[in-house]
Amino acid sequence: MKFELLTLITALFITAVSVVQNTINGTIIDTLETPLSFANIILYEVGKEEAITGVISNDNRTYVFENPANGTYRFYRLL
Repeated sequence: MKFELLTLITALFITAVSVVQNTINGTIIDTLETPLSFANIILYEVGKEEAITGVISNDNRTYVFENPANGTYRFYRLL
């Protein structure tokens, strides 16, 4: 009985962990706080020089990075 309960709890935990998804999202603006459409946003992990990924802001001036690994990041904008 204990083994079955432990197996069930483990299966539920693995299911819960696999469902969790991270996103980083926002609106890209310039120094005058004007929203920017179709800007490149590059994601870097702090302390590393190689880009992890990049996205382009949409016509609503928003961007989304889907499922980045947990960590600390910095962004760069390219026009």
